[in-house]
Amino acid sequence: YIATYNATTFLETFAFDFPTLIFFNSEYWELNSNAKKYFDKLEQVGILHYSEKSLNIKLMQIYKDPMDWWMGVEVQKAKDDFCLQFASTSNTFVQEWNKEINKLIKND
Repeated sequence: YIATYNATTFLETFAFDFPTLIFFNSEYWELNSNAKKYFDKLEQVGILHYSEKSLNIKLMQIYKDPMDWWMGVEVQKAKDDFCLQFASTSNTFVQEWNKEINKLIKND
């Protein structure tokens, strides 16, 4: 999958562990300063690209076997760290939400 804007779709492909490349034109997509370090990690492992040239180079490197690249330790770590912050999934999400909501209620 190739994402061309900052939206839910690439979060979903991350959550499903589907090979994903992201191309953001930095003139149009500004990143929150709190999120920047996570996007920087994606860029370092070749998931995130800010130029068409960079994206094309990565595509040419991985097109024969994108899963080999995607399942690499560094790529998976960057993706997993990102997911933990922005696309976390869990089989026990109801219990986790309940716990967090109760914490908020007690702090009021």
